[in-house]
Amino acid sequence: SSIASRLVYWTGNEKSSLIIAQKRLKVLFKEKEVKRLRDNITNEYVYYLHKAPTKINHRLKIADFISRLNRLGFELQNIELEYSELQESYNIRPDIMLEAKFNNISFVALVEVDLTKPFSNIIAYTEIVKDRKNKVKQPLPNKPLLLISVSDIPIKRTGEQVKPVQIKTDFSDIIKLTYLFMNKVN
Repeated sequence: SSIASRLVYWTGNEKSSLIIAQKRLKVLFKEKEVKRLRDNITNEYVYYLHKAPTKINHRLKIADFISRLNRLGFELQNIELEYSELQESYNIRPDIMLEAKFNNISFVALVEVDLTKPFSNIIAYTEIVKDRKNKVKQPLPNKPLLLISVSDIPIKRTGEQVKPVQIKTDFSDIIKLTYLFMNKVN
């Protein structure tokens, strides 16, 4: 419901948006339009349409990340979950590939959400960045690329490897994404 409050029922006020979302989702549940279960960690209801979701904490964190970008004013233009287009060439499947715009800058972001481990596949992501610089054809949109890691575990990097922007899983530091665009994306 907190995610829906930011994505669908946003009024400009966090508390009133949450109350509206909770009321409307409760009606949808009573009318049997959606199903729900209670999340053990947040104690909030998780609403779904068909089967109960698996990997619920991971999926909620992904949805939460997207909702918070939306609330910060990022214009989300295209979102693909479990982006498989890089699987064949780089043997990775980012949790999110999104195209967005912020501060009149269009970009593409690859996002990894890791709740139990640090950012992985840094070699593959380094290859993607190198190939983009060398103009190797890729399935990614031809826009500036931003790598984002949502994890509480520090990223270990050596040598010429890329280092993604790291965001904590409680999103207490997500505002730093806006600062990148105030000074333009690297």
